Amino acid sequence: MGQKSPNAWGLYDMIGSVWEWCWDWHGKYDLTRSDDPKGPVSGTARIFRGGSWNDFPRNSRAAFRGGDDPDYASDAIGFRPLRRAFPRFSHENAPDALSLAEGGFAPQPAFSDDFDPGWSATQSAWEVATWVQNGGHMSPTRARDNGKGQLVQTVKAGEPYRGGSVNTYHEFGYGRWIARLKLPSVPGTVHSMFTKDWDDRSTPDDPHDGKQAEVDFEFLTYTFGPGYGEVHIAIHFLNKHHSRYIDIPLDFNPAEDFHEWGFDILPDRVVWHVDGKVIYTWEYTDFIDPNYEFFFNSLTRDKWVNGPPAEDAHYLIDWVKFFPLE
Repeated sequence: MGQKSPNAWGLYDMIGSVWEWCWDWHGKYDLTRSDDPKGPVSGTARIFRGGSWNDFPRNSRAAFRGGDDPDYASDAIGFRPLRRAFPRFSHENAPDALSLAEGGFAPQPAFSDDFDPGWSATQSAWEVATWVQNGGHMSPTRARDNGKGQLVQTVKAGEPYRGGSVNTYHEFGYGRWIARLKLPSVPGTVHSMFTKDWDDRSTPDDPHDGKQAEVDFEFLTYTFGPGYGEVHIAIHFLNKHHSRYIDIPLDFNPAEDFHEWGFDILPDRVVWHVDGKVIYTWEYTDFIDPNYEFFFNSLTRDKWVNGPPAEDAHYLIDWVKFFPLE
C-alpha cells in the first residue's frame, strides 16, 4: 500500500486492489448536480468504486461504479477506514507561539549545542546509540558531525536496517525545546525529535527504569512532496497507560529547507510549533514527567515507514536549545 503516486487529493490506492464500498445507495444521479452527486435516500444496493485486482481497466476508473447488497462479501471488495482529518498547517494563518517572556521561559538557554566541527570526538553531553533500536542497528558512524557545524544522522539504504540515534545524559524539566532541522527527501525513513523518560538517573543500576512519558515530533519522509509534507506528533503519558497522536499536513516540504521546530512542555499542556507558529496544542489533566532525556533519532522499517530507503538518507541538525520554565 502507498507505493504508487497519490491522486489529486493526496489519497493513495483509490484505483485497483479491491473495490471500495461507498455510503451512497445505488440509483439514478441527480442530473442537476455535477459535483459529488449523491444517490437516493434509500435503496437495496450500496455503491462500490475503484475496480479491483481482477477487473478490466475500463472498470478501474473513479467514474465507474458498481453496486450490491451491503451483506455481499468478496475477495475483490473491501472498504477504507477513515479518521478525523486535521486542517493543513499554514504559516500564514497559524497563530504565533508565545515569546520566551510571554511563556515564562528563561531568556537564555540552560542547554544548547551547535555541533561544532570536531563534536564527535569531543562532546560529552550526548549518549550515542550503539544498540538495536526499533529493529534498526544504531552506530556512532551514523550520528556524527559533518565538519560544518551540523549533526548528521544517516539511515543506510537497503537491509539490514541501519540508522543513528543520540540522547542527552542529563535530564530536563518543563520548558521550551527548539532545534533547527532539515529532513531528507528520500522516502522510506522516519526521523524524530523527542523527549522520553527512558532512564531514572537516580538509580544507576537499571538503565531502563524511567516512567516512559514521551513527547514527539516524527517525520515520515514518504509523506513529503513538492510544496507539502506531514508531521506526526504524539504524546505518551506516565507509564504509557495511554497515548495520543495525530498527523498534521503541512503547507511546505520539511526536506526543502531548514526550519525551527519546537515544543513547549508545560505542567498542563504541550504546544508544538515551527518557525514561531503554533502547529497544535494538547491540554491534559495528567502530566508529563519533568525528568526526561532528549533525543534525536533516524531509522527505517517496513511497517508504517515504508522502508527501507533506496538510497542513504541524511537528517541535518544545525542546533538545539532548551529554555527552562521559570
